[in-house]
Amino acid sequence: MKYRLGTTPLFAACVNGHLEVVRLLLDAGAEASLPLISGSSALHASAAKGHMQILRLLLSSRADANTAKDDGTTPLSAAALGGHAGCVGALLNAGARDWLALDDPEAVGSKERFERAPGQSGLALKAALTCDDAPHRACAELIRRALSANTTAEDLEKARAEAEAEERARADTVAEALIAAEAAEQSNLAQAAARRKGKKHRREMTKAACAAAAGAGCRGLQLLARSSSGGGGAPTSG
Repeated sequence: MKYRLGTTPLFAACVNGHLEVVRLLLDAGAEASLPLISGSSALHASAAKGHMQILRLLLSSRADANTAKDDGTTPLSAAALGGHAGCVGALLNAGARDWLALDDPEAVGSKERFERAPGQSGLALKAALTCDDAPHRACAELIRRALSANTTAEDLEKARAEAEAEERARADTVAEALIAAEAAEQSNLAQAAARRKGKKHRREMTKAACAAAAGAGCRGLQLLARSSSGGGGAPTSG
């Protein structure tokens, strides 16, 4: 059964990263795997946004790790496309599998053929390979390890923990850069305000000096006028 509207309270809370709201909704009976009309689920939303704590909470509430949208997108492929290695690792540990895209010729036909054939890149691995940066490479490595017959559960958990630690470190680096940029912006604003204040003070001093000079000039003219008036009159008799 699919939810007929475009969203649900649980889906909206997952999109916006409101962990405590998600917890309250699940405790109140919200269905963790209920899909929207497009087939998207709360797990898709948290995976695409990289909200790892919410994703773990949904998985612990028995959300289906292999639920798929109408176009074949799974939470695993959504997380891989976003470069969220921590979410990829959590989904793989929960049993997520790498399926073929619906437009793949090998996937046309029965639902069973959506499953990746040995040695064939599935939708999630292809999504992870869309960008050649550290987060996406980590996602691709996790998926490859999960698909390898020689990878044990311990190996996958170790790789997931390493990827999660790297993701947190990158997030901390970004946060520090944002804080430094904000501090620099505040400093620039303070300096600009000080310059404006200095200019205003100089203008006021200039106006005061001009007013004083004008006043002195007027008094000088008045004295000159009185002097001229007194000197040009008839001399007084003794």
